[in-house]
Amino acid sequence: MALVQIEESLLLEILNRANYLTSVMQSLYERVRNREASDWLTLEDLCGLLNISATKARTLKTIGKIGFVKCGKKCLYHAGDAWELLERVDHRKNNE
Repeated sequence: MALVQIEESLLLEILNRANYLTSVMQSLYERVRNREASDWLTLEDLCGLLNISATKARTLKTIGKIGFVKCGKKCLYHAGDAWELLERVDHRKNNE
């Protein structure tokens, strides 16, 4: 095992970023934990949940990877499909 030395300021920066990421994850969890698979997500919710751009979300809609309904000019996306996408991505990362 190798011993690595870093400056204290760099260590503090790393710890601050880790704390920030933890707070972001907790925030996302709080936003989606009470959602049911039958719920519908706005474009913003979908992008935040999947961490993708609006363009990528629209592409998923166009190719049929995620269900949606159109309410006037606004699209609502099926939350169950979003969860399935997350599970597939997580499954792929675990198998690599």
